[in-house]
Amino acid sequence: MGTLREPDFPPSQGPRNARQSAEEGTGWPATRVRLIDALIVVVVFVYNLPIQFASVPGELWSGTGVVLSLALCLPYLWRLHLPVTVFILTFAAALTQLVLGVELLVADVMLLLTLYNVASRTRWTVAVPSTLALIVWSLMASVPLISKGYLSIGELGGSPSRRRVDLHMGSAGGHTQEVHGSAPVPGRAAGA
Repeated sequence: MGTLREPDFPPSQGPRNARQSAEEGTGWPATRVRLIDALIVVVVFVYNLPIQFASVPGELWSGTGVVLSLALCLPYLWRLHLPVTVFILTFAAALTQLVLGVELLVADVMLLLTLYNVASRTRWTVAVPSTLALIVWSLMASVPLISKGYLSIGELGGSPSRRRVDLHMGSAGGHTQEVHGSAPVPGRAAGA
């Protein structure tokens, strides 16, 4: 008792964990991570299939949505080994989508996944510019939705509009009460 047990690994290597095995591409953890990545890519792409044809403007080839979806999804399969390259390829596909006038696709969620991958695997000097680029892309992508009336500035973080609440009380009639502000309400007595 009281003696320290020698570790089963050479001191120069240190203990191996699942993340190290996955990053090196060896063993079951690496296979499991690759399978999960492939499953994510397939699910996002298949879920996106019905939407991508309707999102393409009439003057473009109808397969443009499929090509863009593949360009947004496929690079994710190499995220463990090339996180920055995967983000750049996915971001380039998203920029192409904006330039061509293709509406937002479900496959655009891959931008968030690749950004998380960059942020978790690289230094902050790479992660911060990537985040800022994605914020700018998101704002640019929301402009057509705002101009069509599908999205409002308030839904992007603006202040809520004033609302009125109608209160109908008793058989003698009702009165209207202003929720925000102190403007007088028509039909209400000054002393009531």
